[in-house]
Amino acid sequence: MTDSDILRAFESLGDNCEFGLVQSSLGVEQLGFFRFNSVSADALLRVIGNGFADFDNFSGPEIEIACNDELIVHIPDYGFRYHTFYRKGEADIDRLRRQQTRVTQYLARKFREDLCAAEKIFTRKSATASIGEITALHAALRRHGDATLLWVTLAGDGRAGEVEMLEPGLLKGYIDCFSAYKDATTASFAWFEICRAAHALWRGTAVPERHGNEGFANRQYRIAALAEITPAWISQDTPGFATITNAIVHGGHGIVTAGDAAIAETLPEMPPRHSGALIILRDEPAGAIIAAAYHLFAGAGEDEESRVQAVHARFQPCIYDQFAKTMAGQASPILLFPDMEGFRVLNALRELAPRHVPRLAIPADRAVQVQRLCLPRSLPD
Repeated sequence: MTDSDILRAFESLGDNCEFGLVQSSLGVEQLGFFRFNSVSADALLRVIGNGFADFDNFSGPEIEIACNDELIVHIPDYGFRYHTFYRKGEADIDRLRRQQTRVTQYLARKFREDLCAAEKIFTRKSATASIGEITALHAALRRHGDATLLWVTLAGDGRAGEVEMLEPGLLKGYIDCFSAYKDATTASFAWFEICRAAHALWRGTAVPERHGNEGFANRQYRIAALAEITPAWISQDTPGFATITNAIVHGGHGIVTAGDAAIAETLPEMPPRHSGALIILRDEPAGAIIAAAYHLFAGAGEDEESRVQAVHARFQPCIYDQFAKTMAGQASPILLFPDMEGFRVLNALRELAPRHVPRLAIPADRAVQVQRLCLPRSLPD
């Protein structure tokens, strides 16, 4: 199973939008009442305890304008706030309010159904919750069905990525850090390891081996041109692309490897140690396992402007769309880019790519395993 497949089994219980954005980064866009919702523990207990009864005849939310001009839905009785992802001026506020009244009522009904079906792992992230608060939430969920709750909290002893069962239906996961509340767009890759382990415990299967940040040896790769790896192009009559099966995209520098080969066209101007036809890379753990992705690494630009220019050059919408068509019936291919300090690639992507296109930042100490990786026919220097 890919991590996208696994993440579809989870539903966020709020705190903020971090986990919802983790799902979005892998193209998982299923609906959920609390997916992008800021909600306190007390309000969460109260609304689950009364079975969302207040939403059966809901008169409607308020629409607020955030400091970044985004339109935010506010439900005063519970203090709920969630994103619309519309900016001021992009939507009529009265019309949006009527629409969100219907959406909120639908999501409340859906949440009740999901609780009764017990086919989801409900996920609550919190750095401050006590075990008493979590067991109370678990009990409230279980009054509606045989629900499973995953509580994710900070790991203080190097246990990031680990999950333990506290009691039947109650799991505790450990993460190294949470995203900042003011910007939850870059999340820890430990989320993927947590979800794999929680999913295995939920299904009663073997828990995947947990990887830390240390103890991974360097590995030697031969440098090979793209044509040696993929002798046939997918598209011949238009500006085309190559696909590489079972590729590894290495964080930080963005080098792509396939088997024992490092693809020459993906080497940045100042790569890690290499000699002639060989290169040595750290054998990073696969932080995420995904079905399809588009290579969007910017190479060795030393400043923000050059990196953003590289993103503009690398992202070719027509190639992305062609590749997406080959993935018919599956999630949209993910745009992969480096998680570099000062690299405001998301700003460039907002201009270049539609909002629904998933995107994932890879930290320097991780790699991503891709079943089908798209590389444009001609990568810019």
